[in-house]
Amino acid sequence: MRILRVSDAIYEENCYIVIKDNDATIIDPGFNYRKIVDFFDKNGITPSRIILTHGHIDHISDIDKLSEKYKDIPIYIHEEDSDFLFDGYLNCSSHFGATKTYPMTLNVIQVKGKEANIDGFKTYLTPGHTRGSMVIKIDDKLFTGDTLFAGSIGRSDLPTASESKLKESLEFIKKSFSKSTTIYPGHYDMTTLKKEIDSNPYLIKKRKGFFSK
Repeated sequence: MRILRVSDAIYEENCYIVIKDNDATIIDPGFNYRKIVDFFDKNGITPSRIILTHGHIDHISDIDKLSEKYKDIPIYIHEEDSDFLFDGYLNCSSHFGATKTYPMTLNVIQVKGKEANIDGFKTYLTPGHTRGSMVIKIDDKLFTGDTLFAGSIGRSDLPTASESKLKESLEFIKKSFSKSTTIYPGHYDMTTLKKEIDSNPYLIKKRKGFFSK
């Protein structure tokens, strides 16, 4: 398996390109259209799918351009976040004065339920940062979006977010995956679940205003 990380200069959001057995998946393209297309053009590869960890603009921005480039490539997003694509308030683009929504003609496939399998990528609903946030697992790799970062976690003060749900999701991650799992977060550097369990303050102890409830 090959994993390429590209990050934009606007939000420093991590997009991941995962290639396994000559099959390519884009996770959270964000504002990285040019870098993504340049990579695929250079390597003579056509991506098979886009999977979104959640519906915030910094993770979804260029899905319309990629859909046009790759002929209605399927775009997977959890059903609880699917309306973010069509609402600038929910996807937070309106927060920055440049509301963006997407055409209904995009080939959007709603991921349903707490667990699902997308062509070998296992998804798990982890609400908190948004109501439809999910983590994506393949082999011993876990793409956590904005649920879990190296040394920190995602915000719980944006539309549909919930501090209590985020706490539950973090506990689920702690208990459900091997400590040797490599974490590929939506921002910042890669880490391991063991390192986060041992050192991330949101996972190892109560914090006033977060775990005190």
